[in-house]
Amino acid sequence: MKTGKKTGIKFFVNVDLFGFGIHFFFGDDRKEQFLRETKEKDDRPNEPPSMGRANGNMVWLSDDAELHHLVHELHHAKWIYTHVLGVKCEETEAYIVGYLFEKAHKRFVKWKEELTKYNVEQMRVKQ
Repeated sequence: MKTGKKTGIKFFVNVDLFGFGIHFFFGDDRKEQFLRETKEKDDRPNEPPSMGRANGNMVWLSDDAELHHLVHELHHAKWIYTHVLGVKCEETEAYIVGYLFEKAHKRFVKWKEELTKYNVEQMRVKQ
C-alpha cells in the first residue's frame, strides 16, 4: 500500500570556481522530472531498468542505485566541464569529480537511509 509520499530528492551542487554546477535527482519518483528537464525520452523500455542516467549537468539515480552508480554517473556528468568549459587538465577533472562526489555522497547516504526507513514502514503497513 503506497502512501503517495515522495521519497526522492532533488538538489544542486554548485562549483563556484568554474561557474557551473550539477543538478541531482535521486529516486524513482524523480525520473520523470529528470526526463522533462533534460528533454530526454525514456527510450529503453525493453531493457532492464537503468540505475541512473546523466545528461549535461543533470544526474538521476534510481531507488535501487548504489554508490558505484553515483561514481559512474559523475564520470558521465564531467562532460559539462571538459567539453563545454574546455577543461583539459586531468588533475583538474579529478578534483572536480572528487568535489562533486563529496557533496553528492553525503546526500546520497542520507537519502538511502530515509528510503530504507520508508520501505520498512511500508512493509509494516502491509502486515
